[in-house]
Amino acid sequence: MKKFKLAHLSDIHFSRIFPRKLFYTIYNNLKDIKPDYICITGDMIDQATVIEKETYQNELKYWLNKYSEIAPVIISLGNHDVSVYNGRNYEERYHREWFKSLNDIAGVHFLDNEEYVPNTDISFYGLTIPFKHYKEKEKNSLILPESDWRGEGYRVLLMHSPQQCLQESVLNQNRLLIKSDLILSGHMHRGLTPYFLNKIVSDNMGIVSPQKTFFIKYARGIIKKEMKEKTITLVISGGIIKLSETAPKLFHKLNRFFDPEITMIEIDEKRLVKANDIFLK
Repeated sequence: MKKFKLAHLSDIHFSRIFPRKLFYTIYNNLKDIKPDYICITGDMIDQATVIEKETYQNELKYWLNKYSEIAPVIISLGNHDVSVYNGRNYEERYHREWFKSLNDIAGVHFLDNEEYVPNTDISFYGLTIPFKHYKEKEKNSLILPESDWRGEGYRVLLMHSPQQCLQESVLNQNRLLIKSDLILSGHMHRGLTPYFLNKIVSDNMGIVSPQKTFFIKYARGIIKKEMKEKTITLVISGGIIKLSETAPKLFHKLNRFFDPEITMIEIDEKRLVKANDIFLK
């Protein structure tokens, strides 16, 4: 197997208040990383109403085109991509045709329960988690659509939320998960753990989840699950934006305590994975 370098982004939460200079910063960092593939694991937009405005559609497509000039861009869906906030809670709304139109951009691959096999050495699957899962706090609420891999090489699964995905009861019921080599997720926003608390809060723990549960186990970093025949590696991106426009306005200024981040992932010939967070200034 060849070596691969992936740039992993998540939770861009593009909206009216998104700082546009961040698009330039992401672009410059991607050029420096020189990845073989760029993976965006959901919540590219803050809510479905964003892409109901043509100017915002054009902005996003412009930057996705720029990123695809560096390396193929692979996109999966998150809960914010397919919902709107009504002031109290989120309601499902999915502009499927607009997301599909991203595939018209050369080098962009939008995957909604679909696989992209660029060559025999690697394949990618964009898994869409059912929207109702994000509204439930039960430990065993993750029910995934049935599918399987076609690619025979190294298998990278893009899956927005990491919650429950490494539970053996969930793994054993889903062929996509159990056959994956690497799972890329976001959604957790580092558990809103400020960097000065990194030495106090253990590596993968977070303070609070998007579901408002406290001291969650899988909030950030790299986690390995040893199975009988293989090791499944989970990498959780801390995300670009931690507190989005749909969060209470009082919290927006707290973003200054959380640098946006890209995770650089290196996979060697022996399928060993290294992950390094790059904080964007």
